[in-house]
Amino acid sequence: MHLYRFVEIICMPDLYSRVKQQGSIMGDEPAGGKVKRIKALIRDNPLGINIKAISEGVAMSRNSVAKYLDVLAASGHLEVRQMGNAKLYHLSRRVPLDAVINR
Repeated sequence: MHLYRFVEIICMPDLYSRVKQQGSIMGDEPAGGKVKRIKALIRDNPLGINIKAISEGVAMSRNSVAKYLDVLAASGHLEVRQMGNAKLYHLSRRVPLDAVINR
């Protein structure tokens, strides 16, 4: 008998159904969904948007957003412009690195 079946039948049927539907006990959104939300927010601001506005717009901590932005910028999905102390992020017009590698 699989562990999930045991949990479903004996222990916690609500927990099992949540894991089966969402893929996580905590109900956390997959990383791909977070990246899509971040990119959609940046796409809606073509002149650029700072980390604080992004973190408020996607309801994530500034530190988490900063890590996602660093990865997206390093992979070529975003461009970063320094405006004084602030960094403005906007979508890249170049071909992303992963698109070139996966061909």
